[in-house]
Amino acid sequence: MPTPGSTDAFLLLLRKSMLLSEEHLSNYLNRAPDLPTDPQAGARRLVEDGLISAFQAEQLLAGRYKGFFILGGQYKVFEPIGRGGMGAVYLCEHLELERQVAARAARQASEAARGRPAG
Repeated sequence: MPTPGSTDAFLLLLRKSMLLSEEHLSNYLNRAPDLPTDPQAGARRLVEDGLISAFQAEQLLAGRYKGFFILGGQYKVFEPIGRGGMGAVYLCEHLELERQVAARAARQASEAARGRPAG
């Protein structure tokens, strides 16, 4: 997918990514001051306000909205921690337990993603 040319296009990718529930994002947009029209500035504001991580913003700004959930959708990826011969390790949120964990994605899946979360 092409990179977003506006904040509205960035928000569309964010919605497609399912990183935030529609309710959470709508509530934020209703109470937040106007987001800048520049997608980079809009993404930066969402990061500063704690809605998404810098890694997630970077991926969305590159037009990538898939792959933020790994290992059967149990984990939401916040950022990569490391990469090695066996795969990649990501800082994630375990969705059911609602706690941060490090999760490893096998090499085959992480190589296919090329710097993006496997899933």
